[in-house]
Amino acid sequence: MLSALFEKFRSPNKVYAPLDLPKDIAAHFCIDELPQDLHPVIQDKLNFLARFKNKPSLPEKFDAVLVIDMQKEFCKTGPIREAIFATRRGTIDTEETVKHTAPIIDQFRDANLPIYSIYFAEKPKHPFFIDFYGYKYRTGDTLVYKNENSAFKTPDNKFEQPLNDAGHKNLLIVGFNTCACVKSTVIDAQKAGFNTWLALDCTGNDNSGHDTYTQEELAGYRIQSLIAMKNGGTQVTTSAAVLRHIQSAL
Repeated sequence: MLSALFEKFRSPNKVYAPLDLPKDIAAHFCIDELPQDLHPVIQDKLNFLARFKNKPSLPEKFDAVLVIDMQKEFCKTGPIREAIFATRRGTIDTEETVKHTAPIIDQFRDANLPIYSIYFAEKPKHPFFIDFYGYKYRTGDTLVYKNENSAFKTPDNKFEQPLNDAGHKNLLIVGFNTCACVKSTVIDAQKAGFNTWLALDCTGNDNSGHDTYTQEELAGYRIQSLIAMKNGGTQVTTSAAVLRHIQSAL
């Protein structure tokens, strides 16, 4: 009974589109896992790749990964959280996205590549009190506080400066929410001259606004956000392609 209740809270009322990609594209971006075995949430996300005539390219080397708002407040699901918190925001989308994102963070650590742990809060916090979800902040990470959608908009962090000082130009973007903080951060990064890549299966939307918008409207907003980032110059990829790319350089 408890498992059924948990699944009820995890699953939004939505039918996800099955993967519909040319075989060569699907094989390239779903390495080590058969495309048809991917969770329906992930299959639906990857269908955006069909908008590209050619396989999106990857940089010779990623300089850093920006992990945006991967926090319990926005990602974690379950009936206990529903009972305690008035505004539960985690869904099957956020949970599956976290599962695909965590290995990328681990791979960046193994390759000694920089990780920017970006978190949303009303005011700066000590790392111990930040509700990171799916991964743990480590001392070597760069902690970035923000109180706006874009990590570049919070005056206190001057985010553009440390990126430039470190020579981090090729940025992989993962996290939440696609239609808000991710899109705003990506577009501001583009305007500031950074090269951006978005891992499609590593970004998603939480439950905020689901009582206001229909699932069809939310899906439309997600596509609009992805198109806006793509039109600004952002390349898209997947966790599998990124992992293979980094491993090949080790």
